[in-house]
Amino acid sequence: MSLEKKENVINICISPTKPPVAEKLPVTKTFWNINKEMLRFKIHFFLFLGGLAAGVPYVIVLAKNRIGISASSLGVVLTGQMFLFIFTKPIIGYLADYYNKLKEIISVLIDETLSPTPVTELECISCDFLKQTRETPSFRKKDYQTYQFWLFSMLDTISAICLSGIFTLSDTACFESIQKHRGDFGKQRLWGNIGWGFVALLAGFLNDYTNDFLAAYVLMGILLSLFLWNISKIDLVKPHYSKNILKDVGTVLRSREFLFFEVVIFCNGIGTGIIWYYLIWFLNSIGGSELLIGLSLTVQSIVGGIPFMFFSGWFIRKFGHFNLLVVSMAAYGIRFLWCSYLQNPWWILPVEFLHGINYGLYYTVLGSYAKLSAKPGTEATTQAILSSTHEGLGAGFGCVLSGMGFDYFGGRQTFFYLSIFCMCAVFNGIVFSAYLQTRKGEAKFTSPNEKS
Repeated sequence: MSLEKKENVINICISPTKPPVAEKLPVTKTFWNINKEMLRFKIHFFLFLGGLAAGVPYVIVLAKNRIGISASSLGVVLTGQMFLFIFTKPIIGYLADYYNKLKEIISVLIDETLSPTPVTELECISCDFLKQTRETPSFRKKDYQTYQFWLFSMLDTISAICLSGIFTLSDTACFESIQKHRGDFGKQRLWGNIGWGFVALLAGFLNDYTNDFLAAYVLMGILLSLFLWNISKIDLVKPHYSKNILKDVGTVLRSREFLFFEVVIFCNGIGTGIIWYYLIWFLNSIGGSELLIGLSLTVQSIVGGIPFMFFSGWFIRKFGHFNLLVVSMAAYGIRFLWCSYLQNPWWILPVEFLHGINYGLYYTVLGSYAKLSAKPGTEATTQAILSSTHEGLGAGFGCVLSGMGFDYFGGRQTFFYLSIFCMCAVFNGIVFSAYLQTRKGEAKFTSPNEKS
């Protein structure tokens, strides 16, 4: 410090002892930048859906070709499962909300999913003599007279109930945790599509190469075991707990907008049940190999699912939750109409990119709206209610319609009738959207939290 006096004016000069701190510039993230906080969630979805892709899609082929179950009989089994989801999903969601033990419940459900797999495989090996060559209604009664049919039904139902619960809890917990870290749920969820697409193709190749399902089921067990190890490293503890879960959920259910949402979810669920189970059945019946089935699943996940999941946030902000569900119904209508004219099974591939709307975008919308519409501490229960409408009521009716249609009308005619149904559902969705616009000015759903 120095003092300088001149004509009664004192100038004080201060020499800094430290250089001035440079202003920090914002760090620009490169395309290849890896968010370590999100890495575990990417692995979570990749292992979970990849593990399921190794076994779940081929259960339909196993039931059709190894046990010889008819389309109607399989439809009865699947419909029973879907309607059980109506009760099991909310119960599992309620237990998760009440005890706040997500990791433990998910681990138990994974163990129960894997347990019936070896028994199912061994029993189906001894079922070759049960293959049926006719599909008349009178011959179908023999399905229910075999213990293999009932054993398959029981074991597959146990696995299906556990898987439906895992989907609900996993999406709810991950959405909550990803949001806490300011991440994009859709961009993490797309890694599940990557896992599903690649592993489904690998499993289809293994099934064709070995002429058996055992290798694919072993792969399923390995991936789901790694999934359990990874989930033990993730913080999935729910930050909120509601002491009045039933009352808070009742507030959500009394919302008129929520009920509109449920109607459209139900219609989408019908399409989902058909795509999940009877598209594979149809491709196999017109000469499609298991490798082609795996390739179609790869196109669904990689070509269709990933882009729509990646940009799901933009789509939701631009068009809104409700309007995107109506678009999903239109995509189902196009896919079913395409299948009704399909002769060569390989021509299924060009239209399968629409699965990105029906799955990649749809499930992100579902998870996002469940979070927005739920009161704190009821997220898992609210998600379970939406999923029960979709995978329980909706997919259950879809299995009934397609199972009976395949046996009585044939696959192509059934798909044609279903395409008409989807387009009628789209028209109803447009009417609902217009009604909401007249009431609110826009088709936007409000959270119950905003009303209170």
